[in-house]
Amino acid sequence: MKVHLLEKSFETENKLEPERKTELAKKLGLQPRQVAVWFQNRRARWKTKQLERDYDVLKASYDSLRSNYDSVVKENEKLKSEVKTKKPPQIWTFLNFCSLFFSEESASSIFVFHNWHPILR
Repeated sequence: MKVHLLEKSFETENKLEPERKTELAKKLGLQPRQVAVWFQNRRARWKTKQLERDYDVLKASYDSLRSNYDSVVKENEKLKSEVKTKKPPQIWTFLNFCSLFFSEESASSIFVFHNWHPILR
């Protein structure tokens, strides 16, 4: 009965004002300090439970994101593999050379180089 009344009071308001503490202590036949300590302990348990709930929500979100990330990485690797098998190696070598050349030259040189190589048209 005492715990039930304390729990009900805690659900209403988890902070304990001095007047309320005195009133509860009289109703329950306890010392005001006992009521205050019970409320402190109950708040500590409530915070712990709240942290556990928050952790569970964050963990589920992380697991979902991690799974999605792993799927994207796997799909990316698959697509890279498909691209490599569909292009002859000479083209890759040529394109790598072009990107190297483009990064070292000015924009006007790129235009000249682009017009010079029929494969890029």
